[in-house]
Amino acid sequence: MTDMPESKRVRDLQRLLEQLRSLYEELFSLVESKIAAMKRADVTAMTDCAAREIALVERLHERESFRGQLMDALGAELGLPARMGRTMTISQLADRVCEPQQEALLGAAEKLRGVLMKVTQAHRVAGAVSLELLNHLRWVLAAVKPRGGQANLYTGAGAFVPCWDSALLETVG
Repeated sequence: MTDMPESKRVRDLQRLLEQLRSLYEELFSLVESKIAAMKRADVTAMTDCAAREIALVERLHERESFRGQLMDALGAELGLPARMGRTMTISQLADRVCEPQQEALLGAAEKLRGVLMKVTQAHRVAGAVSLELLNHLRWVLAAVKPRGGQANLYTGAGAFVPCWDSALLETVG
């Protein structure tokens, strides 16, 4: 640890880590909602979850970009070469800041790590549910596939439209 005085940027980084934690908690509940919608086969809810997830991931990317800029600024404050701060871990940074900020920074990072582990596990479950759903649909579609190899046709409402192989010939004499 260095004798670096308290830094406003370290406080900003701590707040940013707390914002990221909050966003990832929101993502976790969204993934849980998506899994529940998959289990109910609620296409409308799955579509809504997907749209909300895209917006949330965009916000997370924006916050992550800001985190990189903030880490670069902290690296410059510590006398590191340009863009080296971005590559530092929170533990490496914490070793270089004063004691009260070190504890706060490590605490915020640990809370974020816990939420990230939950989100990762939820995404694994969602992936497994999606895979099982796709396998089930493949099985259903294989069961209704016509024997001749010609595809069945369905209307937008799901009604079956028969497809005829035989050609109708009209003879004019």
